[in-house]
Amino acid sequence: MALDLNPKQASQSFRVGEISADNAAAPDDLDDALMAEAEQQGASGYRITSVSTMAPYAGTATLYR
Repeated sequence: MALDLNPKQASQSFRVGEISADNAAAPDDLDDALMAEAEQQGASGYRITSVSTMAPYAGTATLYR
């Protein structure tokens, strides 16, 4: 399971890529989609870097190992 990292955890981890997700009905759905994509990419953690403020929600995250 990929963990949503806090800034300190992210700074102590190795950055391995970027992901994005879109068309989420709610912010929680976006978080779930980003977590699923992070896991699919083999990341142990991720940090959300952007989120749209209106539905459908979209966002990006940085992946870490």
